[in-house]
Order: sequence, then structure tokens, then C-alpha cells
Amino acid sequence: MDSRGTRALCEAANISNYQREREKERSMEGYLQSSMFRAAVKGDTTMLQNSVIEEQGEKKYLLRTPDLGNCIVHIAARHRNMIFVEEAIGRFPDLLRQKNKNGNTPLHEAAELGSTGTINVLLTHLRSTQPSSSTSTTVTGVPHLWEVNNEGDSPLHVALRSSNLDAAQELFTDVEAHPQILVVKNNSGETPLHLYARFCAGVVFPQNLEHDNIHIVNVSDRKPKLIDRLIKANPSAIFEHDTEGLNPLMTAAQYGHVLLVHRFLSDHTQSMECRDQKGRNFLHYLRLRLADLKSRDKDHTVWICKKILEIPGVNSLTFSRDEDGNTPLHLAIMDRDFDLAQLILQLCVEFAPKRRYPDELSLAASNDKLSETKELIVRVKNNKGKTVFDLITAGPDIPENIKNVMNEAIMGTRMNEEMYKAATDGDFSPQYFYGDGVISQAGDGSNIIHIALQHDHAAFFLEEAFEELKFPLHTLIYQKDSNGDTPMHIAARLQSHSAFLFLKRSFFYWRVNCRGTLRIPPWKVKNMRGHTPLHEAACTSNYIILSVMVRILCGPDGVDSISMSDINDDGETVLHLIARYGKKLDFAGRCLNEGCMSTYEYDFVRESSTAVYMRDIDGLTPILRAAHSGQIWLIRSISKQYPQSIYTRDYKGRTVLHILSTSAMYNDVNELEGISYLWKEQLSGMTKFLLSPDHDGNTLLHLALMHRNFEVAQYFITSFSKDENSISKELIAIRNKAGMSIRCLITRTSDIPQNLMKLIDQVSPAKVMDDKVQG
Repeated sequence: MDSRGTRALCEAANISNYQREREKERSMEGYLQSSMFRAAVKGDTTMLQNSVIEEQGEKKYLLRTPDLGNCIVHIAARHRNMIFVEEAIGRFPDLLRQKNKNGNTPLHEAAELGSTGTINVLLTHLRSTQPSSSTSTTVTGVPHLWEVNNEGDSPLHVALRSSNLDAAQELFTDVEAHPQILVVKNNSGETPLHLYARFCAGVVFPQNLEHDNIHIVNVSDRKPKLIDRLIKANPSAIFEHDTEGLNPLMTAAQYGHVLLVHRFLSDHTQSMECRDQKGRNFLHYLRLRLADLKSRDKDHTVWICKKILEIPGVNSLTFSRDEDGNTPLHLAIMDRDFDLAQLILQLCVEFAPKRRYPDELSLAASNDKLSETKELIVRVKNNKGKTVFDLITAGPDIPENIKNVMNEAIMGTRMNEEMYKAATDGDFSPQYFYGDGVISQAGDGSNIIHIALQHDHAAFFLEEAFEELKFPLHTLIYQKDSNGDTPMHIAARLQSHSAFLFLKRSFFYWRVNCRGTLRIPPWKVKNMRGHTPLHEAACTSNYIILSVMVRILCGPDGVDSISMSDINDDGETVLHLIARYGKKLDFAGRCLNEGCMSTYEYDFVRESSTAVYMRDIDGLTPILRAAHSGQIWLIRSISKQYPQSIYTRDYKGRTVLHILSTSAMYNDVNELEGISYLWKEQLSGMTKFLLSPDHDGNTLLHLALMHRNFEVAQYFITSFSKDENSISKELIAIRNKAGMSIRCLITRTSDIPQNLMKLIDQVSPAKVMDDKVQG
């Protein structure tokens, strides 16, 4: 290219750059210039001198920032530049009422971040001027106190939302004369008092109600606190609800501002009657949020909360249920505010005083209070059927102190020392056991039957003793200790003559006196793990007691033939628990007058015709759970009674043999021979069953090799070879969904025993390439 061409290109480029610069300048003409923005931020009033204005032109002073649309007065107000604000308004009065893109006037901006001096300047001008006709069309004729932004917030709303208490105090000077402003609501239905409750009410030690983001208000300040002025100016604002149905009392409770809650209730106690859209009162919303506080403030917050709970009328709110059926105590536990839950439970303890000696006073009054307390904790259920007791006992993260306070709250009359000593020593003389003291409970919730069982005082359960002492079994057999165990739960775990006598007597008593009533049978009552007494016997491998109970319940004269189908909180039946925890039955030397142990084994499996097909929360039937646990003896017992049960599969499509192939919990491969022989006798189509894959295409031999259960793999191959060699060949040839056959798995595994490799080669020799083909 010659020099003329190069020169032409350069000239064209210069023209293009010039045009871009001009376009940029024209595009910036509608926005506030940087020099003016910096002046408003710094409070540089030289930009407002006449000479500068004449040079720049007045129109440039009316321009706004991009996006937010702030004018110079908005900017100066946010940065507390009082003198700049005053001079700017003096020169350009229309800027006083202009709104930015958020709908904020300069007074809104000053209320958020400005100083009292800036607010005072703005208020002075606003009081003395009315909106001019030349003002921008975005400005309305609404008085400055009522002016709202896009969120519906007035300047007072904004000051309180920003915790700018100095600004709020300054604004309140004008608001006080117009108290109706205090019930003006923003787009969320919040009054200024809602925002005060949410953002300005502190919990700081020792008695401050107010703080802001910059400093804590001095307690010695004699100026009336803003909250006093707000409430006095318009008390009705306390009863206003936002769009979520909360009044300021509920809002303060929700954010743990206990001082303000106490203040509201002290002066306007009737506000506790207010309910939101879900039927909740302030106590439903109260949260202490102690994790966010310093140690000193935690103590003070707990102290104030106790004072709130002592206010007359608050106690009855503990029984109030919302539309979901939850009491405040339900919600406190569900939200894991254990500090509040403990305080409410302690209130229940104080509300239901315990008499150490039942004959000191008439028990009528205290029993009424006790029944109300128990009603709250044990009987009041939410819509999901959960009581407070259920939530506390079922939660794995519930602190022990909560459980202890709960037990103390629901406990009946406290057992005196003489009665406790007599029960532990086995001295059941009538002089110690009389009147209502018979149903009293020790510190851990144990009654006299709990104690007698734990100390194996069999004489206590003889007919003569019961006749003489006239024990109220209808009460005693239902009482729970601190673990949620009734005496029947205790007996189910014990291998003692006392347990045996008690169970027989309890069942007989219920059959004669309670059968046909609506009262829950005692063997159906669950402890904190959701276990019935039958579950407890199964967990402890107490097969003798379990079989005694099963015979009584499910025998010819039985009263509950489906008791073996009862489930705990994990969906487990009695057989599930035997499969998970049970010890192998020892038939030698363990008898209980009723016959030998083998008979008992037969009893509880035979009576589980429904339970053998029920699944726990992992989707396992008892026989599948037994396979996971390596309980071959139970697999054999169940499959002998219910052969079809072996066809059940888990969510991976695995049968009993698949799971046994993966289980590392048993090591007696010889036991497999017994069940395999049993199944071949019982079932047709056994070959197809043995070859069936799981959902991943793995046969039992795949899984045995994958899980290094080489003895199990060897047993399967050997067993199939004895019956029909073609079965073993087919089994070895099957590929899973990953394309892996048994031989593929062997070649990829370095620690396969030599005897297993030889066995596989004997059953299905590896193909060797012909020499001619190789050539």
C-alpha cells in the first residue's frame, strides 16, 4: 500500500475516534457530572458559587446519577453535608422534594444515613415551603411526613429500618403532632412500631431498649426513649398487623427483643390476645437467639424471659395451638430453641408443684395443676400426631437438661424417702404404702413396680401381696420413667422370676378389668425409642420373656394376635429387631417351666405371618435384615415357616442370597448348606431363583467376589456343581450391566485364592486360542 493509502486510513480512523468521543459526550449529557457528584459527596460548596453556576449552567445542577437517579441534594444528605444541602436547596428549591429511582426524597436519604443537622435543615425548608408548580412531575403534593418511597416507607419508616435513632428522634418532633402517621403501613403492612421492634429494640445489659449501628444509647440519658414517645403518641399501633399477620409484639418476640416484649406486655397486657393469620400468639414467635449474644447479655435475656413468662395470663398461652395444632412449646423444640423450651418447661414444673409427702395437704388442687401440665406435654398433639413428649424423646440432638426438666414437669407426686427405701429393700409392709403415695415416683420417674423389678423382689408380685396392698395397677403399669419406659418395658428386658410374675399378673389384670374398654393396652405403649415391651425383649435377645408375651397375646385365648406387627419409629417389627440385634438361640440349659427354648423360637416366628412381609425404613423385610446381619439361624426359621418370604427383594433388587453374599457379619459358611437344602426341598424353580441378578445385573457370585467373600463364592460354585454342572457354568458366564462376567472379575482381582480359581477352571475351563489360529 502506498503512502497516500496509508494516510487516508489514518484520517478515517481519526474521524471515527472523534465521532465516538462526541457520541460519548452526548450520551453523558443527561447524567450528573463527576465534578458535581464529588462536590456533593465531600460537601464542597464552591460548586454552588454564582460564578461557577453561571459557567456550568443551571441545568447541569438538576441532572441525576445513572440508575439510582440521585440529585446533588440526595447525595449530600446521605453524606451528612448539612451546609451543602442548605445552600443547594437555597439555589435550587425544586430539588428539596425530588424523588430518585427508589422513590426516596432527600429526607428519606437523610433518614437512612444522614445526621440530625441535615434532617433539621430539610425539615425547616419543608415546613416553610409548599410544592411549586414548576416542580418535576414525579413530585406530589403529599406533605413531607406522609411522603412514601417505592417500598411504601415514610421517612420515619426509613430511619427506624436503618436503626438511625437520632434521625428518628428528630423526625418524631414533627410526627408527634400527627399521631395518625404511626399507623401508616408500608407495602409489607409494617407500621413504624413494627420496624422499631425489628431493628431498634436491643437486648443489651442492663436495661437498654434502644441501640443503633453507631453507638449504644446512654442509659443515663434523661431524654425520653423513643419507644416511650411512640407508644404514648398512638397506643393503637401496638395492635396493627402486617401482611404476615404479625403485630409489633410478635415482631419483637420473633427477633428475640425480650425487653421490648416485656415493655409491651407491662403497659398493654391485652396485646397478648392478638393472633396472626395462623392463630399464633406472641409466645409462638418468641425466640431467644442466645447464640448471637455475649455471655453477660445471655444471662440478662434469660432473666427477662422468665419475667415475661411470669406475667399473669401468659401461662395459659402455653396451651394455645395454632392452625397446625402446635403449641409454643412444640414450635420452640421444632426450631431448636432449647433455651426457651427449657424455660417453658420450668414454668410447667412451677405450675405443677410436687408434694414430697402426699398426706401433707389435700392433693386435689395440685393434681388438677399436674393434669394440666401433663396435658400440655404428653397429650396435646399437633396435626401430625406429635406431642411435646414425642418431639423431645425422639430428637437425637435434644440436650439432656431438656429431657430432665420434662420428666420433672410430667412426674406425679414425688416418692418420699421411706417409701423409696422400702421399695429398694423389698419391704412392702402396708405402713409404707398407703393412699396416693402408692403411685408416687422417684427422681428418675420410677414407681414402686419399676423398683421392685429392677431389684428382683419377686415376692412383691405374689397374689397375696397385691391383695393386701391393693395396688392400683390401672395406674402403675402405665407410669413412665425418665426413659419413657413403663414397668412392662423393664420386665421385657429382664430374665428374672419377678419379670415373669409381673407380666402374667399384668396381662391377667388387663384381661379381667380393662378388656373391652377404649384404654390402650399396656403392651402397646411405646418408650422414647418408639419401642413396645415386645420390641425391648427382642432388642435384648430375651426370647423367654418374648415368647411368654407372644403366647399370652397370640395364643388360643390371646387378646392381640397382631401385636407382632407393631412397629417402632424406624418401621421395625419385633422380627426386624431380632434380625438386627438378636443372639443365636442357645437351646441348652435355658428353660422357664414352660418348656424348652426351641419351642419359644417357634412361637414368635409362627405368630408373625404379617410381620415377615413388612418393611422397615430401609425397605427391608425381617428376612432381608437377617441376611444383612448374618443371622442364618433366623433366616432358616423364617423361611421354614414362610417359604415365600425368601422371594422378597430390597430396593436394589437383591434377594436373601444376594445380601448374604455381601455380608461380612457371619463366617460360618456351613450354615448356608442347611438353608440351601431346606429351600430346594420347599421351593420349585430354585435354579432360576439362584441365577437371578439384581438391578445392576449382579448375581450372588458377582457380589461375593466383589465383597471378597471368597468362601461364600466357593460354596456356591461347589454346591451348584454337585447338583448340575450346567448351573455353575451358566452362573460363571453371566455378565452384569457393566459387562463383567465372573472370569472378568477374577482377572481384575489380585488376591483371589488359588483353590477358588482352580474350581472355576474345573467348572468352566478358559478357552485357549488354537496354535493354527495364532499363526
